[in-house]
Amino acid sequence: MGDWKTTPKTSLLLKDGYPDSHSRFFLLLLGFFSMSWAIGSIVKERDRLTAEFLFTLPYSRTSIFWAKWLAHICQVIAVAVVSAGIVLLIGNFIGMLNAPWAVTNVMLAGLLTSLAFMGIGFALSPWLNSERGALSIGIGIVSIMFLYNIIAGLNDSFMWMAKANLFNLFDAAAISGGEGLPMASVFGALGLLAAGSCAGWAGIVQRDL
Repeated sequence: MGDWKTTPKTSLLLKDGYPDSHSRFFLLLLGFFSMSWAIGSIVKERDRLTAEFLFTLPYSRTSIFWAKWLAHICQVIAVAVVSAGIVLLIGNFIGMLNAPWAVTNVMLAGLLTSLAFMGIGFALSPWLNSERGALSIGIGIVSIMFLYNIIAGLNDSFMWMAKANLFNLFDAAAISGGEGLPMASVFGALGLLAAGSCAGWAGIVQRDL
């Protein structure tokens, strides 16, 4: 999510002029959760030998997929809302929260980025055969992107690593500085979620499970 430096005027939980380190890893943890839930949504049924029973129920594959989709989306939103609430409460309690709206926007950017990760996970899930393998792939994707984002910030010669990196979808410094959420990034995150979800739905409908 870009460079996490902020100015003291509208920063998050401050520590020597920088956001608290936990805010940086909020997106990483939420990314792990969202990717794991999404990429394991279908493959876990096959791996646990419950796919045959599930798909013989009097429900279409389409309804089963979108029911799982909605459940996992709600899980991620719930985690994000609770996390944002805790940050706001703690920040207000200790008197270090200068701009609640800035914190809310940064957390919302994190949620949108996590939804983009879910799009990738939903697209891959119908085509994988092992839950353990799926989780390894999902965690690997999130970890590599996070590592590339860190390396890209070390030197300008590594900036190419930030391209096509979901952690660079939103600029947390700009958002916490009052610029708000860029609509291009918002639509990009939601577009990736929509495209990945449709790809996952097409996969579960077409593939012999």
